Amino acid sequence: MAKILSIVGSYRKNGNTARVLNLLHEDILNKAERENISVEIETVFLGEFNLNPCRGCRCCFDRGEDTCPLGDDDLNTLFKKMHAADGLIIATPVYVNDVSGLVKTWMDRLAFACHRPQFHGKSALVVSTVGTGIHGYTQDVLAAGITSWGYHLSGKLGITGGALTPQADLAARYQKPIHRAAEKLVTDIQKENHLRPSLRSLVTFAVQQAVWQRHQDEDTVDARYWHEQGWTKPSTRFYLPPRTQPIVILLTRAIGRAIARFIA
Repeated sequence: MAKILSIVGSYRKNGNTARVLNLLHEDILNKAERENISVEIETVFLGEFNLNPCRGCRCCFDRGEDTCPLGDDDLNTLFKKMHAADGLIIATPVYVNDVSGLVKTWMDRLAFACHRPQFHGKSALVVSTVGTGIHGYTQDVLAAGITSWGYHLSGKLGITGGALTPQADLAARYQKPIHRAAEKLVTDIQKENHLRPSLRSLVTFAVQQAVWQRHQDEDTVDARYWHEQGWTKPSTRFYLPPRTQPIVILLTRAIGRAIARFIA
């Protein structure tokens, strides 16, 4: 069974963001039924979770996420749900051309996963909704965050819907992009397209690998994590063995190592 975790970064349970997700979920389940695929979707609203803002104390970086002084809130519950799912949908309204405060807090609290990618082998779709305005920066923030955590980026979906648009109107106006996004996410999970990483993901891995190869003898949480995963071995090309042409691997590794020279 494929499990998808759908995170709503809004307090509004019947707002445009939730309505777009309803349409996405319908298309996902319809595709699953047509193709006889077993799919389970769990929807969570960040507004229902107690997430304290990150204090920037670096405990999660320096001593591990288990030492976070805010560990008595609900982040660990969300973290476990993310690990248990094969796919992620993260949806946010656009506030002042950026993700909502709820989503930013969630991302900040998972910053340690940028150093220790936890979610390789999983695919993710980013969704943004706005009354009027642009989606680009918001979607770039989401995409940069989740790919640094190891997710395969399945796609980006931006919906402009006015202050509050009936779900039927959203369906009529955005049926095709919603359908394409749903189809792509299910296909990526089903066909394990996380093993076909983007050039950016390959370069990012190569940069991180080169850095941690230089520091692999250090007794730090990050260095130990990379060593234990086997990612500092010269023969390792990606978090999981990629289905990528060798010439592409060679090129992205060369680029990554060149960039890594400028990183301490």
